[in-house]
Amino acid sequence: MPVGKGSSYHAENYTKSCPLRAPPRNQGGVPTPSMLLTEFWEKSAKFSPLLPVIFGVAVSSLWHSARAGLLLAAGRGEGWELAGRLGSEYKRSQGQRETSWSLGGCRSSHDARLPLPPGPVGFRTDLDPRLPQAPPPAASKAEVGPGHGQLPRATHSLAVWARPRDPKAPDVYDFFLQWIGKGLLVLDGPKWFQHRKLLTPGFHYDVLKPYVAIFADSTRIMLEKWEKKACEGKSFDIFSDVGHMALDTLMKCTFGKGDSGLNHRDSSYYVAVSELTLLMQQRIDSFQYHNDFIYWLTPHGRRFLRACRAAHDHTDRVIRQRKAALQDEKEREKIQNRRHLDFLDILLDVRGESGVQLSDTDLRAEVDTFMFEGHDTTTSGISWFLYCMALYPEHQQRCREEVREILGDQDSFQWEDLAKMTYLTMCMKECFRLYPPVPQVYRQLSKPVSFVDGRSLPAGSLISLHIYALHRNSDVWPDPEVFDPLRFSPENSSGRHPYAFIPFSAGPRNCIGQQFAMNEMKVVTALCLLRFEFSVDPLRLPIKLPQLVLRSKNGIHLYLKPLGPKAEK
Repeated sequence: MPVGKGSSYHAENYTKSCPLRAPPRNQGGVPTPSMLLTEFWEKSAKFSPLLPVIFGVAVSSLWHSARAGLLLAAGRGEGWELAGRLGSEYKRSQGQRETSWSLGGCRSSHDARLPLPPGPVGFRTDLDPRLPQAPPPAASKAEVGPGHGQLPRATHSLAVWARPRDPKAPDVYDFFLQWIGKGLLVLDGPKWFQHRKLLTPGFHYDVLKPYVAIFADSTRIMLEKWEKKACEGKSFDIFSDVGHMALDTLMKCTFGKGDSGLNHRDSSYYVAVSELTLLMQQRIDSFQYHNDFIYWLTPHGRRFLRACRAAHDHTDRVIRQRKAALQDEKEREKIQNRRHLDFLDILLDVRGESGVQLSDTDLRAEVDTFMFEGHDTTTSGISWFLYCMALYPEHQQRCREEVREILGDQDSFQWEDLAKMTYLTMCMKECFRLYPPVPQVYRQLSKPVSFVDGRSLPAGSLISLHIYALHRNSDVWPDPEVFDPLRFSPENSSGRHPYAFIPFSAGPRNCIGQQFAMNEMKVVTALCLLRFEFSVDPLRLPIKLPQLVLRSKNGIHLYLKPLGPKAEK
């Protein structure tokens, strides 16, 4: 059969596409099927070293698929969600809302079924125990973020979070290790128990009492900035200013110096901590950055390493200086006679049962963990609280009146005043219910777990608890989208499941610094309400963005009206 022009053109292009070696041809110039097969096997031989890798990937994919089937069987059709991160990446690439794949018939957070991903999703699964009935209100679905479906029960939380030996999910928390090391946040096993016991005295109320003055000092610096901004008559984003204030407070409470006592090296530490938090979140959100080898080769990864070095150099230097000072009797006496001991002083003084102190590596890990956990969560909590006050002016005014009555003729707040802020505390808890600073936490099961409804999960399962969804369970919280501080009055709180409200997590691994955080937020918000009247900008309402902490995609823009010099003593 004669070869036409089209065939000659095809053969010519085939030759161009294989520049390394032109394939053998028949008399018409077109490669035969047998020739092409021979050529294929010759080229395939070059890739034989990759065959074990390909085989391993195939086996891993089959294993993950089988495991996903097992987990699906635990809750198919009953509101159990398995969400692969790959789905979120695919949705973003299509310009759609960032919602993970929902398998097993679950609906996504914005009430739209997603197509199944192409092939098995073996990268990772999050399993969330959900109510078998009663899907959440439409408003909750629309705002909650990545695939929530139905709401979790407190009994599911109890079944997992009451077990202290379950480690944090490594595929999430391993991203933290390069910066914060193996501190209390990521430790597990006997070493976690040891560190938890050693650090607990550092958060005793006798240690926390003097911090009230530090909280007030850092807050007043921020309020002076806000006075100038408020005079312009425009709304502005409060989140970044609150973040700087929270970081300044932690610097004073951890190292004994903050904004007013910073040198150039300390300032670089501020920048490093802020950048590390941002870069870590970006890495978690970006599938292509999950592999360490690839990540450290990227500009993003190199920025992270530079910021890590800056943060570690600062912490190591302060530890060395403080240790040297403690060797000198006069300097040691000065430190012990200060108005307050900072967090580093306490860490250097603690000893285990055998009298052994924390190593320098452990010291740095705990200091970096305290800085990481303390400033971002507090920033989120304070910012969303002020937004709630702006959104509900009647509650704002009632909190302000309570604070004025407590302060009276005093110049500043005392430790004893914090317990008297009952209505402000109820408003704060209601804000944490609607806007939990940490919207989601993870565990990996060290052994199987059985739930009260008869379902169970195997050891090794990665559990993701959506605190945001838990706090909107209509069985526990009637009209869950309504802001009602009286939910937390003594009479309404009586009989409520202890795991129904967990803004600081729950169980033995709950937040060790929650009393520190609550005290700081009370002082900061009370001083803010005394100085300003807050109102929302209807044209720039915040868009909730659940990440490591709950942020706003477009900031939290508020109008501030100064209340005059007599409003604050």
